[in-house]
Amino acid sequence: MKYNELLEECTNIYTELSFNSRWVRISMFHLIGKLVLEEDLSPDKMSSFARQVGIKPIDLALAVLLAEKYPNLEDLPADKTISWSQITKYLNAQTEETES
Repeated sequence: MKYNELLEECTNIYTELSFNSRWVRISMFHLIGKLVLEEDLSPDKMSSFARQVGIKPIDLALAVLLAEKYPNLEDLPADKTISWSQITKYLNAQTEETES
């Protein structure tokens, strides 16, 4: 394999597997949010519940918001660079617009 071919192959591997790992994290939060919605967890219990699960309360709130806005995660407009951080910024911005 020539250098340029090796470079291209390794870049492709890196891009795909990096995306896969980020997508799994996004899927995890979506599933948690969806389950919390289905079970109708009381808002006053959210913070303690999040800590017991081992996540930040803000992440739980955003997971619920993600599941509300995108019941089907495949409808989320995303490309290979998507990350949970980008989603949280997007959801926070939408929340601020709604509150204004």
